[in-house]
Amino acid sequence: MTDSEKYQKALEYLDKLIELFPDDWKYYFNRGNAYDNLENYDAAIADFTKAIKINPNYSKAYTNRGGIYVDLKKYDMAIADCTKAIKINPNDYFAYFNRGNAYANLENYDLAIVEYTKSIELNPDFPLAYQNRERAYKD
Repeated sequence: MTDSEKYQKALEYLDKLIELFPDDWKYYFNRGNAYDNLENYDAAIADFTKAIKINPNYSKAYTNRGGIYVDLKKYDMAIADCTKAIKINPNDYFAYFNRGNAYANLENYDLAIVEYTKSIELNPDFPLAYQNRERAYKD
């Protein structure tokens, strides 16, 4: 079974769980991740937004939606979501990473370096932050 097929199968189960438990934010969050992996960004954003509406204090929903906004070149929205995630959970290294990506794409390399550095401080075993920080230094 391919990864795509696995995510499609997961969507079937998550759809049923959401039908049974429409107020459980975790199922929307998980379905958003499945949609993200399938590059169905509109559906992923909708599900992360629903998870946030139900549980506005779950930082990872903001972080993941922010990452999609980076992919969609909606950098201001990405920065806003990642900032919210960091306000909720200052130890969310991936929120700093995503915010760094947004700043790098906006060619604000100094801020990107600050964000990647914070991501590394929080998770020294996160190679993408090192790679992106190195790129930001070069740019």
